[in-house]
Amino acid sequence: MLIDNIEIICPAVYPKDAYSSAEVFGSMIWLWSKFDYYSEAALGEASELILATITSKNFALFCQAGQPVGYVNWAWLDKDQAEKCKLKQLSYRQLIDCQEKGEDKQLWILSWFCLSEKSNHFTMYRLLNKVIFKGIKVHFSYHKSAEGSLSRFYTKQC
Repeated sequence: MLIDNIEIICPAVYPKDAYSSAEVFGSMIWLWSKFDYYSEAALGEASELILATITSKNFALFCQAGQPVGYVNWAWLDKDQAEKCKLKQLSYRQLIDCQEKGEDKQLWILSWFCLSEKSNHFTMYRLLNKVIFKGIKVHFSYHKSAEGSLSRFYTKQC
């Protein structure tokens, strides 16, 4: 899907749009390499998490002029899973596996990778609100540090 010169690969929303899993994988690995904390991850671990994300189809990859600028992935959590997520009792891998939408489930953003230019953040935010998550209540947390010393939880109606 092309919107405002941004290519969006989002199989959960646009299941008929063709995409290359290999290209998505390469784009996501490249984005990980741009962030200090993630660039230090072992390649095997990064590959496992990114492949699980691609398999879940609960992601949106944003590219401009053929260059990845960011991606977001999410999970569908029931109340028990959401509480365990808040308490950090589920691993990131376990969260990725929560891919089935349901009436009793909430959409939780798991990761937000975006190149540092403010325009990229604004564009991704706008497209997520107006296109990808339109009409959906979205839950997410903010962790101040890699150690998770500060966690805040938010809900936004898109």
